Amino acid sequence: MPIPIDHDKWDAVCAAYQEHRSIRKTAAAMGMSKTGVEYILKTRGVSRLPRNRRGRENSSVKALMAKPDCPSAKVRNTALMTEMYIDKRMTTTEIGRELGVDHSTVLTGLRFCGIPVRTISEANRGRSCPSMKGALNPAWNGGSTSWRKLAREGLNACFIRPVMERDGFACRWCGSKKKLVVHHDRRSFMDIVRLVQQNNPDEPKSELVRAIIDEHELEDGTTLCKPCHDKHHKENGK
Repeated sequence: MPIPIDHDKWDAVCAAYQEHRSIRKTAAAMGMSKTGVEYILKTRGVSRLPRNRRGRENSSVKALMAKPDCPSAKVRNTALMTEMYIDKRMTTTEIGRELGVDHSTVLTGLRFCGIPVRTISEANRGRSCPSMKGALNPAWNGGSTSWRKLAREGLNACFIRPVMERDGFACRWCGSKKKLVVHHDRRSFMDIVRLVQQNNPDEPKSELVRAIIDEHELEDGTTLCKPCHDKHHKENGK
């Protein structure tokens, strides 16, 4: 049966473990088994060091980090990573491409520097996706959305609000006064855009916006609530 370990020796075992930072080396230094060392550490409540590198880097990693031009050393430069990741809001892929390392190495560097890693939604906030712009977007509708965005502010003051005032801020179909929108009734928005483009073929887009706004007349709009507006488009397909 195993020889019991003298309790007076337990403090020496714990001290040896803090010095050697390894179960195997501690057992060899104290002349006992690894199981005995593990039992003493567990009983005394001593936190075990992680298995990988035992809480410290080996000599080869230290030598690599000592080289100033080493990419892995650059991702552990807190000032550099803060500038690229926080100030310039570069992605981990962009940082890796610039420093010559892969995505996972950049993530390791960020954690080493104590920089919180952005979530996917935070990383994509404010960033456009070129592959989904224009005709490449499945929701592409011939450019009508961009025209609406350009003319929206002027239409609100010169067309949408006057139409609602004329209709008493109520739906012309059901009388509801909630969730009101102005529907292009006599002429669609894109009909007006095409007419203005046809009459001004050489004008730049920025100049056509004012012409599109001025072309709108009160008779072109009808005040509807959102449910009636959606019902109209569902029944007519446009």
